[in-house]
Amino acid sequence: MKNPDNIWQTEFEKRFQTASERCQLRSDPVYLVGVSGGADSVALAHWLHSQDFRIAIAHFHHGARAAADDDAAFVHAFAKDLGLSFHGGHADVPMMAKENGWSFEEAARIARYQFLFATAAALGSGGVIVAHTADDQVETVLMHLLRGSGVAGLRGMHFREQMPIWHPTIHLLRPFLNQWREDVERYCAVHGLTFVTDESNDDQSFFRNRLRHSLIPQLATYNAGVKEHIWQTAAILNDSESIVEAAVETTWQHVVKTETEGLIILNRDPFVSVEPAMQRYLLRRCMQHLLPDLRDLDYRMTRTIADLAADQNHDGCWLLFDDCLLMRYGNSLLLGSEAAVYRHLNAKFSQWRHPARLLDTQTRGTLDLCHGWTLIYEERPMDENLRESSPWLSANEFEAWFDVNQLVQPIVLRHAEEGDRFQPFGMHGRHMKLSDFFVNQKIPQMMREFFPLVCDREDILWVVGQRRSEKGLIGPDTSHVIHFRLKHGG
Repeated sequence: MKNPDNIWQTEFEKRFQTASERCQLRSDPVYLVGVSGGADSVALAHWLHSQDFRIAIAHFHHGARAAADDDAAFVHAFAKDLGLSFHGGHADVPMMAKENGWSFEEAARIARYQFLFATAAALGSGGVIVAHTADDQVETVLMHLLRGSGVAGLRGMHFREQMPIWHPTIHLLRPFLNQWREDVERYCAVHGLTFVTDESNDDQSFFRNRLRHSLIPQLATYNAGVKEHIWQTAAILNDSESIVEAAVETTWQHVVKTETEGLIILNRDPFVSVEPAMQRYLLRRCMQHLLPDLRDLDYRMTRTIADLAADQNHDGCWLLFDDCLLMRYGNSLLLGSEAAVYRHLNAKFSQWRHPARLLDTQTRGTLDLCHGWTLIYEERPMDENLRESSPWLSANEFEAWFDVNQLVQPIVLRHAEEGDRFQPFGMHGRHMKLSDFFVNQKIPQMMREFFPLVCDREDILWVVGQRRSEKGLIGPDTSHVIHFRLKHGG
C-alpha cells in the first residue's frame, strides 16, 4: 500500500514543476523572495532553497501591528538558519494610507512592492518571488467579480507577470499559485517548519478576509468543489490569453494612430466598428500604457468610453480618472494625461493660426484648414430642385446654408476674438458669449483660440463643424444661398 505522505509529496512536486515552468525559473539567477513569516512564504523559501535555487530573503515591516517587530526578527532568524542574506524594509503604512486616501490594504500592497522591486534591482535579482497560493487566486477572482471586473480581472494573478509600474524588466513570480493553502501548511508540518500567524488575517473588516472566512465557506455549502472550479476558470481564461492577445495586437495596429508617453490616439471609425469585447480589450491595453497602477478597468467604464466614442453628435473632453482625459474631435480619440493631451493639441492646432481670410463666395472656393480638413464654399441661386430637397434642414454639423441677402458682406474666415458673442441656432434669437458656447460644447481650452469661424461683417455665422447661427436662415423668399461644407481628406 502506498504511503499517503509519499503520494502527497509527489503531487506537491508535480504542481511545483508545472509552476516552475510557467514562472520560467532558472538555476543561475538570484531571486528575491518576499517572506512575511506566515506559513505560505516560509514554506516557499524553504522549498526553493531545498531545490538549490539561489535566493535572498526580504521582509517588509508595515508599521501597523504590535507584533510586527517580532515577525521581522523571526524572518531574520529564519534566513540566518538557512544561510541566506536578509533584506528588511519598513514604512508607516497607516499614515501612507491616510495621506493618499487609500485603504490600508492598497497602501500596504504599494509600499511592499516598491520595497521588493527596489531591493531586487539593487541586488541585480532575476525576479521577485511571492507566495500567493491557489486560495489567494480564488479570493482575487472573487474580489474582481464582485467589483464588476471584466475578463482581465477574472483571469486573476499570473505565474509570471511584468509590472512596469514597479520595474521595467524585473518580473513578479508566483511558483505556489497552484498549491492549496492546506498543502502548504502540511509541507510546514512535514518539515517541522515554524511560522508566525498574523492576527489581522482574522479581521473581517478587510474585504479579502470576509471572502476567506465568510463567503467562500458559504459557497462551499452549495458546491464542495467551488474553490477548485473558480481556480480552474481562471486557469482556462489565462490559457486563452495568448489567442486573445494576438487578435488584440492585430486590431491595435489598425486602430492606433499615435502611441507616445502619456498619450494614445485612436482612429475613431475603426475603433467603433469592432466588436464591444474587442473595444474593451483595446481600452484596457490603453490604460495599461497610461495608468499601469490601475488594477482593472471595469465594464461600466469601458462601456462609457466606447459610448462616448460612438456618439457622433458632439466632440468634447471628459475626465475619466485623475489626470486621464478622453477627448474626441473629428475621427480622433485622445486618451492621456492632461499635460500630454494639451501638448499634442498645442502642436497640432497652432498650425491653424492664420490671419482673417476673405472668402469670395461668388465663385466656388476651397480653403485648406490643415491636417486634412478643407472648407468648401459656393454661392448659388435658389431653384425648385434645391428648394424641394431642402438640404439645409439636415442635422449635419459639417454643412451650413445661409440666405445671401440676409448677410452683410464681406464674408471672412477668422479665429475667436475677445468679447465675441454668438447667436446659436436653436436658442430662439438669444445671444451668448462665444467662450460660454465653447464650454458647453466641451471644446478644450487649448483649441478655442484656433477654432475656425465663418463670419460676416457683423456676426459669427458658423462655428465650423459645431453650430450655425440663427442669422441667414433659408425662408420662402430666399433667392440666393451660400453653402459651406467641411470635408476631411483622410
